[in-house]
Amino acid sequence: PEVEIAWKGGPEFSSDKGWRFKPRGRLQVDAGVVDAPAATARPDGFGALLRRARLGFEGDMPGGFGYTFE
Repeated sequence: PEVEIAWKGGPEFSSDKGWRFKPRGRLQVDAGVVDAPAATARPDGFGALLRRARLGFEGDMPGGFGYTFE
């Protein structure tokens, strides 16, 4: 079967048989940079931390059924 790929806020895959699949989700990342004068003897650097991840997918199946997993 022919698969179409569209972009609707994210990739969306659909076929001519009635199947549709779209990944969804959200990430929250904290990041920061420390830049201090050399006279302070403090290390400079970059830091990042993943705070939350919410991942899932949604779509349609033949017969008029829909699904969402998160």
